[in-house]
Amino acid sequence: MNDMNDLIERMRDNEEIARKFFEIESNILKILNFKDFFEVLLTEIQRTFKIPYVWITLIEKSELSGIIDTLETSEFLRERINIIDQDLFREFVGSGARPRLVNEKLKPYFRLFPPRRKFLIKSIAIIPISLDGEPIGSLNQADTAATRFQPGIDTSLLEKLALKVSLCLSNVTAHEKLRLLTKRGTLTGLLTPPLFEDMVKRELFRSKRNGRAFSLIALDFQQDARVLGEKKLGKGILIAHISETLRKLCRGCDLLAIYENNTYIALLPETHLQEAAHFINRLSSYFANHPFEHDGSSIRLTFIHMMISNADSRATTFSDIHCWINSAARKYDN
Repeated sequence: MNDMNDLIERMRDNEEIARKFFEIESNILKILNFKDFFEVLLTEIQRTFKIPYVWITLIEKSELSGIIDTLETSEFLRERINIIDQDLFREFVGSGARPRLVNEKLKPYFRLFPPRRKFLIKSIAIIPISLDGEPIGSLNQADTAATRFQPGIDTSLLEKLALKVSLCLSNVTAHEKLRLLTKRGTLTGLLTPPLFEDMVKRELFRSKRNGRAFSLIALDFQQDARVLGEKKLGKGILIAHISETLRKLCRGCDLLAIYENNTYIALLPETHLQEAAHFINRLSSYFANHPFEHDGSSIRLTFIHMMISNADSRATTFSDIHCWINSAARKYDN
């Protein structure tokens, strides 16, 4: 009877731990910038599980370390992020991706600590994280109790958390690169084709590795020069309006570009073709119900479109997708 009670109690404990991990995962999935991502991740782990020390170690010259180095990070992050040499990192985690638990001979692991920080620890969990399949560092947790991260305990939930963190980092990295390193069209605020296509390459890689869906849509708005002339409306003003409206209607994770002939191409991550069709319908309904008003003129905006998803045989390689984009742009050349 006591054994059964112990089993039930352990099951309840495991369910509670799983619930807490799910809450953390749900919180970080919503974030699209490094500062908030790391602050929420580290704070939530520390608070939820009452772990004294939680920080990030990054491999020097990895893609993520280079991006973070260019950011004006908060004092919070400066005290909780450390960058070390790749060979040194491998000494600690080896070549595998599973969490490593240590509770003896800890002194060498002090080199994982952030600069000028000293933690009084008796056990540590080193949880490797990756970016687009490449190791970039670890999420570290440490405790003053030797039994907290004792070798041999189940690490399946830590592995699941590492996977979620890695997937989120890929998304956050794409958005931070766009925010900091890309130039957008001065009129539209949208991505230029080369930068957009770089993001498509990254999304294609992630979809193949993680089985994620994505879709592309092409839009061409059907307002001809005669109508614009009658309304005494410059085409640039209309393009700026359409671009602003599309940005407003897209999700935060969607990417939008405009090509030279004013064809709009949107990348919709985590979106199957049927969901992309629903989005098209929503766009059509919005523009139908919200005509463009300018200097007393009213223009009802309509468009034609094309769609494709990574489930399509025409979108298995970036070359395929690039051909589709160019075909859509040529098809709608005005």
